Amino acid sequence: MNMTAQEAIMADLESLPATALQSVADFVHQMRQRAAADRQAAFDASFGCMTKDEADAFDRVIEEGCERVEP
Repeated sequence: MNMTAQEAIMADLESLPATALQSVADFVHQMRQRAAADRQAAFDASFGCMTKDEADAFDRVIEEGCERVEP
């Protein structure tokens, strides 16, 4: 039976001494911060990529096609 990545990580963590777990926790925390920063950078890079006319057209399409409650 193949373990998922999460199961394999958990098994490895269970075999580590308590002193090593803090290093792992620090590393995971750094990875989470980096991922959040990368997501924010991608969002920032895409912000304002539409002209006002494009954004208005986009809004119209959403309002006309997506904001209806189907019976």
